Amino acid sequence: MSDPDFTKHLKYAVWTALASDRKAAALEMAVNDICCQLGIDAIDETRTNQLNAVYEQAVYLAENFDKINQPQAVAAESIADAGSRSYKGSARTIAPRAKMFLNRETGGIRIGRG
Repeated sequence: MSDPDFTKHLKYAVWTALASDRKAAALEMAVNDICCQLGIDAIDETRTNQLNAVYEQAVYLAENFDKINQPQAVAAESIADAGSRSYKGSARTIAPRAKMFLNRETGGIRIGRG
């Protein structure tokens, strides 16, 4: 997948400041994320919504990867007879703008959990 042209993107400075290996990793991970969300094996680069979803996800991962992968903080714990734990919400794994393109790609059919 080619390096996106972010010249008119609000995150242009973020993307251009990244080392080329980090950009490549973000793009590869974004492709995997979007393929999983759509249930497909490969991105069809002629489909604008798929391509835009990948690019938005790549920028999001480049900026938020460490936050996304932090261990979740325990919010509550009880142990009575077997115990249970609840965790504070974690960071989004799919970029909100990528979800917008995914929704357009799927015709508004809800994807993911919840």
